[in-house]
Amino acid sequence: ILPANAAMENTQSIFKAGASISDEVAEQRLQEGRKSAQYLLDHYDEICEGGGDNVRRYLGTVGTTSGLYGISKVMKTLST
Repeated sequence: ILPANAAMENTQSIFKAGASISDEVAEQRLQEGRKSAQYLLDHYDEICEGGGDNVRRYLGTVGTTSGLYGISKVMKTLST
C-alpha cells in the first residue's frame, strides 16, 4: 500500500500570478490532476485519517503540491 501522500509527489511547477501557460503544460497538469483525483478516490479512507486539511491537499485547495492545484487555470487554457 502506498502512503497517503504518494500522489502528492509530483514535479509540476507552480503557476506564476498573471502568467499564461502553454497547452502542453496544461495537458501535463491535467494528467497530474487526474492522478491526484484518482488516488484520492482510491485511498479516501486512509487520506481522511489525516483530517480535512489532508483531503483538501489532494483537492488542491490547501498547499501547492496537488496535481489539482490551479486546475481552473488549466481548464481555461484547454478550453480556448
